[in-house]
Amino acid sequence: MSRWNDFTNPSGGWDEPYGSIEQRPRREPPASRLVIELETATPDGRRPDTSVSADVRRRLRERPELDPRRVGVIVKDGKVTLSGTVSVAAHRRVAEATARSVAGVRRIDNKLRIAPPASREADL
Repeated sequence: MSRWNDFTNPSGGWDEPYGSIEQRPRREPPASRLVIELETATPDGRRPDTSVSADVRRRLRERPELDPRRVGVIVKDGKVTLSGTVSVAAHRRVAEATARSVAGVRRIDNKLRIAPPASREADL
């Protein structure tokens, strides 16, 4: 079926377009849009913990100063718990601010520890 058939009458004639947008056949939204709508539709209006967790992890991966393999993320009822180690205190604050910026985060429990200098040198 060509694209032009979407804007012509059901009999397939090319010279008789639909009179109004309401007369056009209704198309179903793409499956990806349906998943997003279902994912965000919780009874109390909150985002599901799995979505919040995935977004926090993605944003942490985008931060060049953080090693996402060393930062654990657990989300329960919108409360994000960060665990693991970072190299300096500033990175601990960056991880917390990054997690806080995600929609659906209600509270942060930052349990990140600063790695001792000996283990930092071993990572290099």
